[in-house]
Amino acid sequence: MQMQKIIDQILQGEFDYENGSLDFSCEKIELSVRRGQQCEGSFCINGPRGLYTNGIVLSSDWRMECLTGEFTGESEEIAFCFHGETLEEGDVVKGSFEVISNRGEYYLPFAVTVEYTMPESSVGVVKNLFHFANLAKSNWKEAVKLFYLPEFGQVLSGSDAEYSEDYRALSSYNGWEQNVEEFLIRIHKKEKVEFLTEEQELSVKLPAAGLSGGVTEQELTVIRNGWGYTRLFVKCTGDFLFTEKEVLTDDDFLGNRCGLPVFVDGSLCHSGKNFGLLCLYNSYVTLHIPVTVQMGIDGAGAVREADRKRYIIQMMEFYLSFRMRKIGTSAWLKETGSLVEKLVKMDENDISVRLFQAQILITEERYNEAGWILDHVAELFEKRKPQDTLRAYYLYLTTLIHGEEEYIVRVTAEVERIFRRDETDWRVAWLLLYLSDEYHKSDRKKWALFERLFQAGCVSPVVYIEAISALNANPALLRRLGRFERQLLYWGARQGLLKREVTEQLIYLTGRVKEYSRVLFETLKILYEKKKDVRILQEICALLVKGGKTGTAYSDWYRAGVEAQLRITNLYEYYMMSLDLDRPEEIPRSVLIYFSYQNSLDYVRSAYLYEYVLQNRDELGDIYESYRPGMEYFVTDQMKKGHIDRHLAGLYNKLLRPHMVDEQTSEPLSRLLFAHLIQVEDDRLRKVYVYQPGNLYPGEYILTDRRTWVPLYGSRYTIVFEDAGKNRFIKSAEYTMEKLIIPGKFLRWLLPFTAVAPELDLYLCGDESICREEPGERIKREVRIADSDYAQEGIRRDICLRILQFYYDTDDMFALDEYLKRVPAEELTAAERSTVIRFMVLRGSYDLAGEWLKTYGPYFVDVKILARLISALMERRNMAGDPLLTAAAVSVFRKGKYDSRILEYLILHYRGMTRNLRDIWKAARSFDVDCYRLSELILVRMLYSGAFVGEKMEIFRHYLSQGARPEVEEAFLAQCAYDCFVRDRVMENVIFYEIGRMYRREEPVQKVCKLAYLKYFAENREEMDEDSAALAKKFLKEMIREGIRLEFFRKFEDCPEVRQELADKTILEYHTNPHCRVCIHYSLLHESGEAAGYRAEHMKEAFGGVFFKEFVLFFGESLQYYITEERNGEEMLTESGSLQRSDGSGYEEESRYRMINDIVISQSMEDFDTMDNLLEEYLKKEFLNEKLFVLR
Repeated sequence: MQMQKIIDQILQGEFDYENGSLDFSCEKIELSVRRGQQCEGSFCINGPRGLYTNGIVLSSDWRMECLTGEFTGESEEIAFCFHGETLEEGDVVKGSFEVISNRGEYYLPFAVTVEYTMPESSVGVVKNLFHFANLAKSNWKEAVKLFYLPEFGQVLSGSDAEYSEDYRALSSYNGWEQNVEEFLIRIHKKEKVEFLTEEQELSVKLPAAGLSGGVTEQELTVIRNGWGYTRLFVKCTGDFLFTEKEVLTDDDFLGNRCGLPVFVDGSLCHSGKNFGLLCLYNSYVTLHIPVTVQMGIDGAGAVREADRKRYIIQMMEFYLSFRMRKIGTSAWLKETGSLVEKLVKMDENDISVRLFQAQILITEERYNEAGWILDHVAELFEKRKPQDTLRAYYLYLTTLIHGEEEYIVRVTAEVERIFRRDETDWRVAWLLLYLSDEYHKSDRKKWALFERLFQAGCVSPVVYIEAISALNANPALLRRLGRFERQLLYWGARQGLLKREVTEQLIYLTGRVKEYSRVLFETLKILYEKKKDVRILQEICALLVKGGKTGTAYSDWYRAGVEAQLRITNLYEYYMMSLDLDRPEEIPRSVLIYFSYQNSLDYVRSAYLYEYVLQNRDELGDIYESYRPGMEYFVTDQMKKGHIDRHLAGLYNKLLRPHMVDEQTSEPLSRLLFAHLIQVEDDRLRKVYVYQPGNLYPGEYILTDRRTWVPLYGSRYTIVFEDAGKNRFIKSAEYTMEKLIIPGKFLRWLLPFTAVAPELDLYLCGDESICREEPGERIKREVRIADSDYAQEGIRRDICLRILQFYYDTDDMFALDEYLKRVPAEELTAAERSTVIRFMVLRGSYDLAGEWLKTYGPYFVDVKILARLISALMERRNMAGDPLLTAAAVSVFRKGKYDSRILEYLILHYRGMTRNLRDIWKAARSFDVDCYRLSELILVRMLYSGAFVGEKMEIFRHYLSQGARPEVEEAFLAQCAYDCFVRDRVMENVIFYEIGRMYRREEPVQKVCKLAYLKYFAENREEMDEDSAALAKKFLKEMIREGIRLEFFRKFEDCPEVRQELADKTILEYHTNPHCRVCIHYSLLHESGEAAGYRAEHMKEAFGGVFFKEFVLFFGESLQYYITEERNGEEMLTESGSLQRSDGSGYEEESRYRMINDIVISQSMEDFDTMDNLLEEYLKKEFLNEKLFVLR
């Protein structure tokens, strides 16, 4: 529409004298976008004031969309949107906005960078792990947050890429600080943070109980060495011990020191020493700080109390030794008497000690002295009320002095009353044993008393020895094995007090026990160690079986039972279950024979058994043969279940055969062949994760007894350990690893099967594989990987390209075509998409390739392939317009790759910059492509925008040769004429010859064309022929009739009209804006130097701002002038100067003006004779003219 308007305007003789220019709000547009995002923006176009401006805006790149495609007016904001959805980080797109307007054509360059999504921090962009470590050191909390951002993965590039798997493993739990610490340790950017305490232990002294019920505060100083993860958990052991904080963090440290307040609650402490423990721990360190609280006794008092307790304990030991007949009576009396004397010296008023002293004296039959002591005790009783126990003890001792029956009965009654008040007091009960006839006469009642005391919590050896004595005297008392009996027998066995009859009764009752008892087992164990009685061994083994006891602690008992050929159900099974599987051990032949018939062991013990049989097959002979079928079935079954350990690995190595590998066993076997046994040192670890290269999903394995087995393929795996708190470790965990199987030949047996572990597929298709398979089989495996959801994107991309290349190389075009339909374009990089597009084009899959172009644009495709592709698409779509195809065509054209169809398409649909159209025109001419429409477009575009094209005359001539549209031709010629006449631009002669032909064809020729025609031939007279000369005369006459007098008219001196009109004229030309009124102000200077006043006249316009003014001047006359322009109501002086008449006019014929001018010249030269002759001749001619020629 705008193009047609400019043609119409020119045809109406309206030309733009001042095109003006456009200004832009910026010189260049630079954008940064993130991967997969769009970016919108705008710039402003400002046109010249007062001039109507319009135009269009295009983009040289298909990804840069111009939202404002057209503009009008003096100022317009141009909005755009850059589509970066298909670009990759680091890509740079350079192009330009192409502005085509009636004020010229312009390029506004743009550059778009897809920025790397590097994480930003308070210290700047974190570009590598060195930057990250510096951030962590200065701001740990910010570093932790940044570590878990999605864009942190971009930091792991270049040399830091080797830690990508470590990062993947340690970033699983968002926000875990310890995992950040482990990552920094793993990449060798820091060491573990060390924690120490200045105090090795805490010691607190408190006053006596009742005086120190408050809380006492102590301080523990914790020192931190290093920076990083700071989190110490605080745990207190001891009811009296507590802290305010359960966790110490970085906020608790001032610098590298932290004062931890520790509180001791005195109300919860007992007299003497109270022991507690303060534990500080995290995933890397554990600190134990013992805490001791001394309660209630000062230094000297504490020593005395400790001595007193020690003496009493020694007295008890001597008493037990005496009762167990380890020492005699005299020795007991001597040692005990010595201890009592020491106690008396410590406190003469200690009633219990005085009673001890009285009993010693009575035993020594020193009754008088004993009586005195008892009287002293009685006096003490009167001073303070005695405890019931001490009173009963006192009464008992008095019966030993006063032996009257009646007195003994009274005392016994009194002691019984005391016992009934507290039947848990074993001391009073012990006294009754010697006072009451009831207990003397009835062993059953005595036994019942012992049992009641035990149930009440009595565990005193004094009571135990009395009970053992009763039991040895009457074994029939042992009728069951309850808690009391078991504990009593255990104590008696330990002390060696049980008689044979009691042991026999125990053996008998053990056989009737239905549940396992540890106390009973320990009792039998002691008895068996003293006497190797097979009956005891029988009961021990049976008891262990009842309790389901397994493990190496019981292995010797089961072995002894097996060797003794005991008949106990499941004895052989428990023997196997108690073996140390990590230690070789000879298995009894009876066990081997037993399990050759039936085997109910778990797979671990079965594997141990079978491996033993396999290793000793030469010695076992028939036994091995009886085992062989079962072992082969066992191997197959365990393989299906995916079980393995050292012993199973040995079985697999020796028994595995090709026929055992099928669709059911191939998948577990593919893991078993790469099994490694991992054992850790730290029992806090719970899981092992294995990150295999290329696999999106890590393997997860539970640690049992600090060990597990994991399949490891190749050498690029990453092993990660995790504790119960989800803290993960790579470098900080101590572990050992043992390879269980060498894959070797077994791996080849798996190649035909598709049901294998994903990790094996990745391994076999990688560069570490030790097994090479046929290309056809390998490609099937790669297809499975490419179609899977477990392989990492980069692996799938590489494999996808390998698959395509394989199908192409092997000429399997059907498979190639089918696979091309399944290629996931969204996962590929631009270079990889280019490769896939190449295969599509080679296979003629143009529609599929076209869909990819529609989604991802044309710029990623190799130029040769792209040219071939779009040429085919243009043909298929009947050359219909498509912005994408146009952009692709422009792209290949700029790179010099095109054919005639692409050129035809560009001619039809490209409407970019004129110089680009010129390049397309030149290329199309070389391909003999029809350029008529393009030629016209270029010519019209030049008229519209004023763009300069060096080949415009060549284009014009071609356009003329193809039959130009008259209005276009006329407009173009008019514009060229205007440029020549008004703007003094050089034009080729074809323009003017064509103007002449137009005139002769009686087509309308504009005035400016005629003026330009005259100007050109005035300057190039040698190019005129007869036709041109004739036409020039016509144009001159026409101009002269219109009153136009221009200086270059004089060149046409062969034209009489010119000679006549210009002979006496001096012409002044002035060029300016046609919209101005031009006024010349002049004054004539005579030869005398006198000047007349200035006159003002408007200059006449010839055309388009070319003004002229003619003057008649004679020799010696001079005219001074200045010119003013009036525009928009304002007048300004633009030019000044002077004109003079020379001594020649340029024409030779006689004229009145010539004669007068010669007269003036003669006068000035003082040639008066010549002057007189000329005057005479002038007057004569003047007379004749008046007489001969009369005007009517």
